Amino acid sequence: MEYIDAVDLWRPIREEPEANLKVAIAGIRMQHTGADRKILDEGGELLKWLEETGQKPGDLSGSLPSKFKVYLQIGADVLRRIRKDNQAMQRCRTKKGRLVGYVQTAFPIFSIVKEDMFARGIDIAVVHNPEKRRFSIASNILGNRGANLKKEGLVEALNQAEREKGSPYDQSWGGHEDRIGSPKPLGSLLSAEEVLEIIKDRL
Repeated sequence: MEYIDAVDLWRPIREEPEANLKVAIAGIRMQHTGADRKILDEGGELLKWLEETGQKPGDLSGSLPSKFKVYLQIGADVLRRIRKDNQAMQRCRTKKGRLVGYVQTAFPIFSIVKEDMFARGIDIAVVHNPEKRRFSIASNILGNRGANLKKEGLVEALNQAEREKGSPYDQSWGGHEDRIGSPKPLGSLLSAEEVLEIIKDRL
């Protein structure tokens, strides 16, 4: 059950039907944003129902309990809005020729936003919530131009820039080799332009 937060799969969401497991999970995550236990419980119930009924996760248009139909409606709306926002994403190239996509969004499901960006051919996805001063950066490791965000010095460069802006040392960028996030809970002191310039220079 613990993997329910990562049911974002790798196939482009714009090519999938509106009534499948990913859509339902997106709805659960939006409906219960911030309540991780509730998300796991609701997702677990859905997975249990799938297992017991033998229903295919790629097609939930059948006898889905009404409780989960609500999540499908919410999830389908969220994915449509994400796709619309991503159509207007800004693009630029790094020094190494990688294609960077930048999107502003208030959606908390950054992972699905980035997945749709990758489906549009982006190598480095930058998702930004200006209100919360939150950035999430991910490398498309399944593509030909994937980047190691730690080994190539991006985290170090971003943290150096944060210090120059006066960010406390206990507030740092961090994460994994293919995805990193801005400091929590205070958020980043850097502008989107500054973050993108560092990415273009380092990657």
